[in-house]
Amino acid sequence: MDIRPAKVSELEEIAELQHIVFRPNEAESPARYLAYAKEDPTYTLDHSRVIEIDGRIVAHLRIWDRTMRVRGVSLLAAGIGSLCVHPNYRKQGYAQALMRDTEGYFLQAGYDFGLLFTIIGTPYYEAQNWITIPLPTFTINFVDVTRESLDVRPLEIEKDLDAVMHIHEVDGMHVTGSVVRDRNYWTNGPARIRGLFPKWGVVRNGEVVAYVNFVSDGDGVWVKEACALPNESLAYADLASLILNKCNGKLSGSLPHRHAFVHTLETMSQSTATWSTYDEMMVKGVNWHSLREKLGADVVPSPQPKSEAQFWTDLFGDDVFYWETDFF
Repeated sequence: MDIRPAKVSELEEIAELQHIVFRPNEAESPARYLAYAKEDPTYTLDHSRVIEIDGRIVAHLRIWDRTMRVRGVSLLAAGIGSLCVHPNYRKQGYAQALMRDTEGYFLQAGYDFGLLFTIIGTPYYEAQNWITIPLPTFTINFVDVTRESLDVRPLEIEKDLDAVMHIHEVDGMHVTGSVVRDRNYWTNGPARIRGLFPKWGVVRNGEVVAYVNFVSDGDGVWVKEACALPNESLAYADLASLILNKCNGKLSGSLPHRHAFVHTLETMSQSTATWSTYDEMMVKGVNWHSLREKLGADVVPSPQPKSEAQFWTDLFGDDVFYWETDFF
């Protein structure tokens, strides 16, 4: 079985394969997947691992570069995404072979650890020794009352990008699990498709001091991200008013435990959040030597931890958080 990097001439075929597997009812999805490659400055052909059978791409795996802060240290994560096999070629071990090959590539390419988000549940990846990192979610049920949002305005990426970048950088500086986002990360094609840039922010004295990223539909509101400058947590009250006014049903989201925005939502809705977790995020050690050099020998034992699950649990602690806007 030959597993290799993609060729430029195969990118459209790979996009079509992802369309067939992931979004068969969305005619525009091939353009989406093509943009993931062509409009991402960090992408290289090595990041698309493929299996070709009889001149046809039948299986594919995409690698995404992510720099993650862990205990104040920047680690290079190799994100696994878009693992797929054509329906006519399944049950032949192609997906598992891609995973094994890609983990070998991780080590050669200098990544510190592997990272993925699963939509098929964790058992498949747990069988390949990937470790689940539960992320917190919350739900709030409240009485529908109109509230006034005084200093909230729509954000424009052309005008407000620098301010939003600064808020995210300051807010996430000491959060284990937060992704380091440079300007390209905020503005590339995948960021646009995922809706990374928030639509609403709070302005004080002409300066954007807080923002929220959420989606709203007939079933309610899902909060994906909320950040504010230090000493500006009161700005969350205006953003909470905005969300509560837009929420016709359930209010929920994924934010860190003890996040000030959840507390503000509870106070203003006169309700108590119910907390749970979801198990989409998974990690796996790749280069224990580089992890030891970056985190210290007191954190990463030699040659590697006896229990990798316990290692990641201890490393991330109870406050690990990865914004849903960074999912791939």
